Amino acid sequence: MAAVWAYQSDAPPTLVQGLATGSVLLLLMAITFDHMKRYRALERERQLLSTVLQSYPQAALIVHNGADLFRDPRASVLLGLAHDPLAQLSAMAYADDRLQDEILRLQAAALVGAERRAEVSLSTPDGTRSRYAITTYPLKRPLQGQVWTVEDISARYVIEETLRRDWESMSDFIDLLPVGCYSADASGTIRWINQRLAEWLGRKPQDLTGLTLDEVIGQTPDPEGGRTELRLSGRGGEVFQAMIAHTVFDDGGETLTRSVVMRDLVSEHQWERALKSAERRFRWLFDDAPVGIAVVELDGTIGTCNLALQSMLGIDHDSLSGKPATDFVVPEHRLVAAEELSKVLGGSVTGTHLEVKLRGRRDVIAQLFVSPTHEEGDISGLIIHFIDATEQRNLEVQFDQSQKMQAMVQLAGGVA
Repeated sequence: MAAVWAYQSDAPPTLVQGLATGSVLLLLMAITFDHMKRYRALERERQLLSTVLQSYPQAALIVHNGADLFRDPRASVLLGLAHDPLAQLSAMAYADDRLQDEILRLQAAALVGAERRAEVSLSTPDGTRSRYAITTYPLKRPLQGQVWTVEDISARYVIEETLRRDWESMSDFIDLLPVGCYSADASGTIRWINQRLAEWLGRKPQDLTGLTLDEVIGQTPDPEGGRTELRLSGRGGEVFQAMIAHTVFDDGGETLTRSVVMRDLVSEHQWERALKSAERRFRWLFDDAPVGIAVVELDGTIGTCNLALQSMLGIDHDSLSGKPATDFVVPEHRLVAAEELSKVLGGSVTGTHLEVKLRGRRDVIAQLFVSPTHEEGDISGLIIHFIDATEQRNLEVQFDQSQKMQAMVQLAGGVA
């Protein structure tokens, strides 16, 4: 059974209608005011986000409902319109199946509001190749949308490739030394072994890594005991006399050994010749390296440096040797550089990387990669690799200036 309630009023109809209209207007005003508050809050968030993103080294684009919520002018180089940000990139990679697959994975991640990062290599009009890191991830509340960022990582890639080649050259050098070398942990498990020692034992390095010294040489020499003489069995059951010398060092809280195996205890004269040969190879690797290298003593002074660093600074070896390494950094970067080097020398960090401007006969912006050297388990100094990043930084400045000029031209055109 339903009941109907009716409101009876003696007021004139026009008065009732006026009150109803006023109530509706008040309700609409309240809703409008609430929407305005939300819009202003979102606009403040958008402006704050825009300010933060403009300070990023990456170019950024934020898409919401198929439209630009924010677009860094630099993003237009690789990112297209809001409804399909990867259209330009896809057109550039039409013949590259691997890159097309990566683009599809990025698009799929954006479609479901997920995060994904990809590194791509693209050909430039002058025939060279540039590498970019493209990232997409969802924007959290109160703003909503999908963020796209693009970063030119060509310079970093060149640096990493240079260091990788240097490491490969050093690894080849150690593998072919006239002595055997290995590193083992506190339990006697072999972490690394060079090719020379593996050949003497009739095995391959990868077959011996992970085995214990007991399994490989029949005993675990005491690393604190200095030298150990023993007989080893090689390929075909050949037995030879050998001597093992050890040093112990700390690798991030883990104790490891540096061990050298000398075979047959050859005469001192033969060892001198072998050591001179090894030294010549090292000098060749050191002096002909494509990056600047400095050996720094515990007191922070340069012990020796290679030709590439001398050329980079325009200063000869005698003028560099014995001087504090930070003397060749411009004053405004010197304090930060000194603090970073001190951290590595003090053992608080195992290595560091920084960018500074060098003080020499020409202005050079350099990437510095700093690593400690060890003797008998203690830090004995530093090895610093200097990579010239001047040209890359100049190109970045020119690119930023061109983007600013383009934005000004577009603004002027819009005003006109």
